[in-house]
Amino acid sequence: MISELTHMQFDFRPEDIHSDLSRRFYKLWLSKNAEVSYLPSLSAFSEEELAPFRHQMFIFEVHRNPLRFKVIFSGSANNEKLGFDATGQFMEDIPDAHRGIPRFERAVLEEKPYIAKVPLYWAGKEHKYFHVLQVPLSNNGRELDTMIFINQYP
Repeated sequence: MISELTHMQFDFRPEDIHSDLSRRFYKLWLSKNAEVSYLPSLSAFSEEELAPFRHQMFIFEVHRNPLRFKVIFSGSANNEKLGFDATGQFMEDIPDAHRGIPRFERAVLEEKPYIAKVPLYWAGKEHKYFHVLQVPLSNNGRELDTMIFINQYP
């Protein structure tokens, strides 16, 4: 089986992004990123700005020592695929989601957005893969501590 890591693309253009929704969110993130020296914070985005994307969104908090990922928001499309709301759970506690942990770890090391077409292990069988846009955030201005994912299920 091919590793999920081989599907990650860190150097991409907006037109490489699979969906219009993800492209619009990426452009919003770029506008926020241009305003800061490191990475934008979650608080840089207003509720009104996030509202059109929330249904397809996961927000993860990055915990260190050991490196772990906690869901702090799971949009309705993700909840439907999972069959439950994963908010408050660590990634390794979500059935079959542990396969994505190496992808998340690499994202923390790279500290920049990526796009990917990822095998879908953790949700039903009607989809074999999904497209993802991940953008990194820093609430403390020193290290990546939050990641937003926009998932698109074909």
